[in-house]
This record gives sequence, structure tokens and C-alpha cells, in this order.
Amino acid sequence: MKIINKLKCLGLALAGLMAAPASAQVITWSPLFPTINDSLTVTFDATKGNQGLVNTSPVYVHTGVVTGGPNATGWSLVQGTWGVAADSVLMTPIGNNKHRIKFHIKNYYGITNQTVYRLAFVFRNASGSATGKTDQNGDIFMPIYQAGQFGAALSMPLNNGGSMLVNSGDVVSVKGVASKKAGTTLSLLVNGAQVAQTVDSVINYSLPTATGSAVKKVKLIGTNGTTSVADSFTCVVHKPATIAALPAGAKPNGVTYLSNNSAILSLYAPLKSFVYVLGEFNNWQIDTAYYMNVTPDGKRYWLQINNLNAGQEYAYQYLIDNQLKVADAYSEKILDPYNDQYITSTTYPALKAYPVGKTTGVVSILQTAQTPYTWTSNNFTRPAKTDIVAYELHIRDFVASRRYKTVMDSLPYLQKLGINTIELMPVMEFEGNDSWGYNPMFHMAPDKAYGTKKDLQMLIDECHKRGIAVVLDMVLNHAFGMSPMVQMYWDASQNKPATNSPWFNPDAKHPLNVGYDFNHESTDTKKYVADVLKYWLSEYKVDGFRFDLSKGFTQNYTSDMGAWGNYDQSRINILKAIYDTIQIASPNAYVIMEHFANNSEETVLANYGMMLWGNANYNFNESTMGWLANSGFDWLSYKSRGWQQPNVFGYMESHDEERLMYKNILYGNSTNANHDVKTLNVALSRQELAAVFFLSVPGPKMIWQFGELGYDQSINRCGNGTISENCRTDAKPILWSYLQNANRKKLYDVYGYVNRLRVQEPAFETSNYTLNVGNNVAVKQITLQGTNGNNVLVIGNFDVTAKQVSPSFPVTGKWYDFFSGDSITVNSGYSATYQPAEYHIYSTKKMQKTAAITGIADEVAQSAKGVVVYPNPAEGQVNIAYALNSRQAVRAEIYNALGQKVTTLFDGVQSEGLQTLIWNEAAAMPTGTYFCRLTVAGRTVTQRLVLNQ
Repeated sequence: MKIINKLKCLGLALAGLMAAPASAQVITWSPLFPTINDSLTVTFDATKGNQGLVNTSPVYVHTGVVTGGPNATGWSLVQGTWGVAADSVLMTPIGNNKHRIKFHIKNYYGITNQTVYRLAFVFRNASGSATGKTDQNGDIFMPIYQAGQFGAALSMPLNNGGSMLVNSGDVVSVKGVASKKAGTTLSLLVNGAQVAQTVDSVINYSLPTATGSAVKKVKLIGTNGTTSVADSFTCVVHKPATIAALPAGAKPNGVTYLSNNSAILSLYAPLKSFVYVLGEFNNWQIDTAYYMNVTPDGKRYWLQINNLNAGQEYAYQYLIDNQLKVADAYSEKILDPYNDQYITSTTYPALKAYPVGKTTGVVSILQTAQTPYTWTSNNFTRPAKTDIVAYELHIRDFVASRRYKTVMDSLPYLQKLGINTIELMPVMEFEGNDSWGYNPMFHMAPDKAYGTKKDLQMLIDECHKRGIAVVLDMVLNHAFGMSPMVQMYWDASQNKPATNSPWFNPDAKHPLNVGYDFNHESTDTKKYVADVLKYWLSEYKVDGFRFDLSKGFTQNYTSDMGAWGNYDQSRINILKAIYDTIQIASPNAYVIMEHFANNSEETVLANYGMMLWGNANYNFNESTMGWLANSGFDWLSYKSRGWQQPNVFGYMESHDEERLMYKNILYGNSTNANHDVKTLNVALSRQELAAVFFLSVPGPKMIWQFGELGYDQSINRCGNGTISENCRTDAKPILWSYLQNANRKKLYDVYGYVNRLRVQEPAFETSNYTLNVGNNVAVKQITLQGTNGNNVLVIGNFDVTAKQVSPSFPVTGKWYDFFSGDSITVNSGYSATYQPAEYHIYSTKKMQKTAAITGIADEVAQSAKGVVVYPNPAEGQVNIAYALNSRQAVRAEIYNALGQKVTTLFDGVQSEGLQTLIWNEAAAMPTGTYFCRLTVAGRTVTQRLVLNQ
């Protein structure tokens, strides 16, 4: 027989000390029932919780008070400055990875008249680079009692209302204590029957487990006068798991829905001993009915759960080896106790509340009888790879609402730009709500900070209806610490993944890693990657993936940045297998690699069918700034690389590169006062020149959001307007107001015209082309010979002074200027003077400048096409865009829901082409429904607009 007075998973307090409900094990304190007028001793055990400070000394406390209520989490009166090694927050090491601090509560925090309900703690090293928190990386809390408040609690075992596991035959030592002795009665009950009682402030009892029920619910009741309080825990007698094969038809991982009332949960957990399911269906208690079966190979745990309510969301976790609670890595939806509280009901209506007080850490959601999304774009055909004009879009920095829905309302803007592919920066659940998204924790759950699952499906569906493909930025080089797969196999002593992790390397195998590095040669990692990709292709009908840091998919370690890019056959095999998985799941889906390896390796991948990011930022920026020495961009061409297919996914800007316009204005060539690149309009004219050439090189192209408007805010802009590399991933200004600037609008128009031209005109897909775009070449030229007999010459002056030009027309005769519509007759001696930034697209067959077709119903059928109001709903200024077929009289008015005219935006004559009106005053208008009425040549169209202020 074994007497249980210590439990590996829950721990016991030192004599006279007690642990906090959400922080069992991590801290103990004395006195047991502290008020703000007491002196307090707090002991931190670094081997508990997240174990981030194991073998660390000295340790500092970061602490504050909680005044919002007994379950609130907001800090105030914070002591200590993060990263500062002050004596006031220094703890005393007492051995065995324990550290202690003593202080008078009221004096230490400077409490005046506040009502304090809790104290909050995070422990750290001197710099703050390592922390001690709960096992779910949460803050640690302990209760504060009010003066005269009666309290009673179980001080042994310290499981704080939860469950504990014991072996049959063990005896559990139970101890209850009260804050007062006089007039106090303490009673202990087991499964409702009283087993001990005393008129005292302390009660002890030895709980046998060899007989009776396997589940023993122990309850302490303390009574003092008219006040009665209780504390409890559940003792579960543990037994070996049932060995049983996973039922036929059940998924090997995640949730399998059997009916409206039952589901199977399956968890891959090799080398683990046992797993319980905790959740709302068992009040988050260890229950033998929720003890998971184990498959014969000992690697997978599964359980069928019945009696579920159809359509109800249930939160759940896995308790592994009675040591770790984790969510399901295959979750399609999670609840995050740290970040969900900041998601508004507008962004995510009726978001399920986190089970506060029931558990800690991220929880998974299962839901039977879900209503599947009804797709309406079933006939969508993906653009040919050679036609791709992609728009890299970060939801946070594209629309002020930061919502999928608002992006959907802005799709007409992208259509008019000629975009046929959107590359969404990561939308999978990442740590926090405000991020680029390259810190993933759940790869199959869309981040709720942007909206609901249905919202994302609707966005993709609407894109498809408009002929726009959707590519997801997929981060499978690594995962971050909130990932269950990271947590399940963790070496606390080394603060990194354990050597027995099925998925992760203990140490990254390349020099540019962030987070925790996947071992892509592991069979388990390969399975996980394939499952993630197939899920998004099926459930969301995405059109492909851009793989972040694909060069990191290697096990051939090097710390040398140059050697890392050398030819790596293992990496090639891994990426080919990923490509094959995608093509089997969704034929012709796009596979785009952020690779940047040596060309010998990229050639193999490109010839296999993958597209590879082609970074032309530096060279194009040199050309836009007017510095010619390094202005060549021939590497944008697949032929320059010796590839068989045009799979250079070229870009001048991306989320990761400095904005061209920012450097134009800061560092542009100003040697010619009449063409000073540091001035806005000159800089914008050079952006037009660059765009025309960039888009004319055959192969897929990508535009970074708002580059089409000459976005000139630095990638390193901080919220206060200063510039720092520490602010690289911070939110950036969303400047739709750029559309009011005629020169920025012209740049947008140029992008739109050329984007549509390169899709419609075969010459831009030809393999029969030549480039003269090298370094030190002032007048650059691209010659394209189309299969339809149309020859195209793109020519422009990248110098800051005028140049006498003799264009390399491949044939003489009549050539048509795409932008002006004029023609020239070319003979053998043709020459012309080109002003700086002057450009032309000439062709032997006349090519029309076509306006976008948005698919929006239009009552002004022959006069104005594609009337678009965006964003809609709006939270600030509103844009009204349309195209005129000829010079027309135009009147644009805004009316409220009562039919009262709010304002007239325009009343006059406008020229042919794309037009945009801005309603700036919308930001000051009340929330509600409005109507934009556009009258052209006596005919009127009305568009509904919703303002959400």
C-alpha cells in the first residue's frame, strides 16, 4: 500500500502553503488566506508550469494587482520594469529550482482605496528573454481575501477543484483548512457521504482507493456562523487503457463525425502512456468514461463520444499522462483565453465564450450537424500560370476593419486593377491577434481575428465568381510554442523540443529559422503536412499555396547562409513530394516557393512545375531611383535562369521588402532639377515606368498591396511615425485616400491596363522574346513576338535626363502606341527623343485599352460600366469607382435611408476612362444605410452602402 502525499502531476504545498486555482504547482504562498494588510511569502517552483526558468538564477518577479473582480485578469499597480534587474523584484533562490520573495501586500503595490481580488505574477530572468508562467504560458494568479472574509480550502492535495489520478490501493492524504478557528465546523464528504467532521480550523483524512467507486468526489465544507464555503476535488482510480483498433472509417487524427449526436476523437501520441478527454461534456473533470482507447501499436488514442446535442459547440482538451493539457492539433476552431477577448462581435458574431475557471490554455471545438457552406462558383477556372497577376494581401493592413468580409467588399477594386489571383498572407491561427501570421500554432483553423470560417469561405467563393484565384501563404517550416505538437514533446531542461518529438528538430537545421523547426524528413511530419494541405484544398477550395521559407525544408544542417542554398537533393525530394500531394488533391493547383536557393536547385523545382519567388526589389528600386549601375532586372526572366518553364513568380515589392516609393523619395536621383526623383510626382512617374516593364516580362507576377498607388510608408514604420526595424511587422497606415491624388490614380490605371493586356494578348505569354534591361542600360527594351503575328516592343527611358532613342523595332512599318492610341511609321532610321521616365508599348497590331468587367448589374449600360462602392460596409471614407465609355455629364449623390440627400459628390463633365470619387465625410456620418446615386447621360444607377462607425 502506498500513501499518496505527493502527486507528480499536481504537486503538494509546503507546510502551511497553498497554490492558486489556475496556477497549481507553480506558486505557493503563506498565509493561506491573505488580505492586503498581510505580509506575504510567495514561492515559485521553476520546474512547474511552462518550466521556462529551469536552472535559471537569479529570477525576478513581474507582478500586479487585479481589481476587476474575482475572475478578472487585467493588471494594475504593476511592480517592476520588464527587462530591468531591480532589487525590488529580485527573488531569493532556496534550492531545487525554487525562488522566494516576501513583501507587505498593501505597501509593496501602493494600494490605496482599491478593492483587490487577486495578485498576478509572471516570473522572468534579468533580461526578460525567458519567463515562468502556467503550463499554457498564461499569467499566474492567487486570490486575495477581504477583511473578515471567511475562507476554507483543501490544502492537500492541491488540485483546486480538478481531478487527480491514483493507482488502486493508494491512500490519498486529504487536509482541509479554514481561515478562522472560533465557530468553525469543517466537514469532508466522499461521493456525498460524510466521512469526517471537526469543530476546528484543520481537518485530516486518509482516503482509501482500493474499494468502492473508481471515481471518488471529495468535498470540503467549511461553516462559520451563517457563512458556508466549499472546495472539492475528484479522485479517479487509474487503470490500463483498453487496447482497440481505430474503428473503420474514422480519421486517424482529429474529429470524425459519426452522426448528429456522436463523434470519434483521435490523437496521435506515440511514447505517451495514457490520455483522457476533458471537456464540457464531463465538466472538465477526469472521468473514466472519457479514458481514451489505445491502438495496438501504442501510438494513437481514440474515443467515441455519444449523447452530443446536434449543432452545439463543445470545447475539449486532451490530458496526456496526467501532466499536460493540450488542444487538438487538427482543430478546425479553437478558443484562446489570451486573445479571443479582444475579438469584437462585429468581427466574429456569437463567438463561444472560453470556459473560464474550468481549464487553462487553448481548447478545441467540436460541433456535430454543422451546416456546410454552399459554394456558388462551381465553374471557376484557375488562370494559367503565365497569366497570373497576383496581389499579396495582408488583411490587417488592407482594410481598417481587419475582416474577411470587408476584403470581399473591396474585390471590385482589385478587379479593376486587373488582378486575377490573391495571395493571402497567413490566415491560420497564429499567436496573438496582431501579426503578419508567420507564428502559427494551429494550421487547420482560420484565425478568428479576421472573422468566421464561413466569412473566409464566402471571400474565396466571391473571388472565384469574379475570376480571381486564392492562394494561401502556408507556414510549414516551423510552428510556435502554443502548438500542441510542440508542447507534447518538450525538453523543459533545455527549453526546446525533445529529441523524441515525432515532428520537430530540437535545434533548427538552418540559420534563418524562427519558432520550432519541423523535421521534414520525418514520416510523421510528412503526414501532417499532407493533411494540412489537403484540408485547405478541400474545405476552402483554395487554388494553391505559397510556401514560406521553403529553403528551410532540409535536415542538412549548416550555419552558413551561403552554403544553406547549395543544391540539396533531400530538400528537392521533400518539395517534389509536397507538390505531388497537392496535384493529386487538386490538379493544376499553384505551388509557389519562397526558396532563394542556388539556381541549380531552383531549376529542378521550376522544371517540375513549381513557381518560385523572384525578388527583383533591389534592381527595380535602383532603376526607379534613377541609379543605373545596378538597375538590371533580366533575372526576372526564366530564360535568363535557364529554366524550361516561365515559373519565376516575379515581384518588385512584397511584404518582406522595402517599398519602392519610400526609397524613391528618400534616396532618389535629384541631379536634374526638372526631374527630381525625390519629388512625389516624379517618383510616381518612375513607378509607372517600372510597372510597365515589370509586367511585360513573360511569367507570373505579384504586386504587394497598394504598390499600385505608390505606397510610400516604410516597411519599418512604427505606429508613431518613426522608423525602426523593431517595427517591421507592425500595422501600417491604410491609405485609401491615395485615390484622391490624380498621379497615384494614374499609376493605378497604368497597372490595370497592362495587367489586362498581358492576360489578353498572346505576345505576353510568348517564349520568343528578348530583353535589353541590364545594368547601366538607360533606355531599356523588351521585344515580344506573339503567336498571333503581333510584335510588341516595350521601351522606356530610366535615366533622369532626356535621351535620343533608336528603338529596336524588329520590323518596319506601322506600329501602334498602346497608351496613346496613336501610330507611328517606322523605317530603318527611326529615332526619337525620350524624356526621363517616358515609356511606350508599341505593337504591329492595335491593342485596345480595356476597362475591367466587374460583373455588377449596371443600369447605365452604355455610358458607365461597373459602378463599384467600396469598402462596403465602410468605417471611414468611401470610394465610388466606375468607367466611362466616352466624355459624359456625371452627377454623383449620397442619400440616407429616409431618402434625404446628404451630399453631392460631383456634378459636371468627366472624360473617358476609369473614374473614382471619394466621400471623405463618410467617416463623420452616423452608422446606417445610405445610397449612392450615379447619373450619367440622364440614366441613373443606385448602389446601397452601409456605414459601420
